[in-house]
Amino acid sequence: MAIARWYKGQVRFIKPLRFGTLIKDDVIPTLLRQLKQPTFVTINWSDFWKKLPADRHYCLVCFALDYDDKNQIPSLLRQVLKLEQFNTKAGRMGTVIRVTKKAVQYYRVNDQRIIELCKNNVTLLYFFNYIGGMRPYGTAKLLEKRRQKAIDLLMAGQKPSIVARRLNTSRISVHRWLQAYKENGPDSIKSKPTPGRTAKLSRSQRNKLVKLLLKGPKTAGYKTNLWTLKRIAQLIKKHFGVRYHPCHVWKLLQNLDWSCQKPEDRASQRDEDAIRKWKRYKWPWIKKKCKN
Repeated sequence: MAIARWYKGQVRFIKPLRFGTLIKDDVIPTLLRQLKQPTFVTINWSDFWKKLPADRHYCLVCFALDYDDKNQIPSLLRQVLKLEQFNTKAGRMGTVIRVTKKAVQYYRVNDQRIIELCKNNVTLLYFFNYIGGMRPYGTAKLLEKRRQKAIDLLMAGQKPSIVARRLNTSRISVHRWLQAYKENGPDSIKSKPTPGRTAKLSRSQRNKLVKLLLKGPKTAGYKTNLWTLKRIAQLIKKHFGVRYHPCHVWKLLQNLDWSCQKPEDRASQRDEDAIRKWKRYKWPWIKKKCKN
């Protein structure tokens, strides 16, 4: 789960609390009271917001987002929990929170007044940048789908202003995507790979390294026929003059489709013919005898 990557506490789904049964919304408060100060997160905000009274035993966070934006919830939740009002578990207990594209609202136990946080708060402004501000949130693939959806809506006859509002972006961006699509076709809205650091070994050098590895360690002057990361690092330095840390050698080998192989211990006195005969004739007879 994406939330478990940054949240230090325990992260659980609600379904295992009553495994094998359909959990209705009115049962969820009872289940939450069985846990120790839980924070319940849901995208089904309409069934909870202003319908469920705040309870001092738990916190409820409702995300009023489109279902297509559900992948943004882990990062958005992290920003919500950084706000001064909710940055401690004890402080957010007894609170029902709603996160929309325009504001963060909440009400507390014994107080049904809805409090709306203002955008002039620095932390909140940083949070709204994720929801729909300066830089869009998401992976390159997710943003590519967003651009493609915008083009599909525009081709279906939707106005740029409506598309921008629906996808939570600016009209300038929508017009820019449309212009690029008309001029250069579908490839213009596809995500472009981020250029990384130049590889220390060229393609021809990597091919040569594979040939050297296939010859075996003994050919390279080692006593045993076993490649280790340290030995390969020494081999690279000797033939190509490039220094690699053993840990980085492992990444290089993975890119070359090499995997870790554990040598199998075999006795020097093994009789392969006798082993094959035993497996073919003796072992089936033993199994048959056990069954009878």
